[in-house]
Amino acid sequence: MEFTSPIPVQRPGGGARPEKPKKSRSAAVIAVLSLLTALLTLATGYLGYQTATITRDKEAAAAQSSGQVGSLQQQITALKQENDGLRSQLGMPPTSATSGGAAVAGTERHTGQVTFVLGPGIDADAPASDPKWGIDSGGSGADLFLSSSGSIDVSSGSESVYLAQQRPDYATCSQNTTYRSKDIDRGLALPGASFCLRTGEDRYAGVTILANGNEQATLQITTWEKDPTN
Repeated sequence: MEFTSPIPVQRPGGGARPEKPKKSRSAAVIAVLSLLTALLTLATGYLGYQTATITRDKEAAAAQSSGQVGSLQQQITALKQENDGLRSQLGMPPTSATSGGAAVAGTERHTGQVTFVLGPGIDADAPASDPKWGIDSGGSGADLFLSSSGSIDVSSGSESVYLAQQRPDYATCSQNTTYRSKDIDRGLALPGASFCLRTGEDRYAGVTILANGNEQATLQITTWEKDPTN
């Protein structure tokens, strides 16, 4: 039997078998962009969540702080009212001041104890920053002097009212109408005795004698502010 070789089949149009087309590079780029977009969306959402959380926490902290401030203000107001009530029972004016920091008549200007001897006197108008009541300034503007006899002398520009054992509070001193330029004699200038003083600068002061003897005396003094309109 005779064999023959198969006859090769020619493809229409001739030529070699065409290759399969390669995947487009742009498709890969699009896939990467899609992934990045998804990640960006997630990151944006997380950032928004964190921002909202921080804002909420800040608002809560601010509300808490505001509440604490309000509570402190209420406590301060209550303490001021209680203080003014106690001062009223003692015949003293309230400690409040007018707007702008101007002094209010009857507000304590200076209070404290002072010991003085023969020589420089006491300036009852001295500010609270001067614990020696003007003694170290040489007695310039002094209202009170200690005499060798033990009396407490009142300067010519000041006036006094002797109270004996009566409390020398602001109401008593400011309402008294019997002021005279009169010294406190030795027989009256005894420990425990008090007097009111109208100073050289037209302020009222309450004075209590704590000790007097051996050419020195110790006084408890409270001076009140005068009416700034006078």
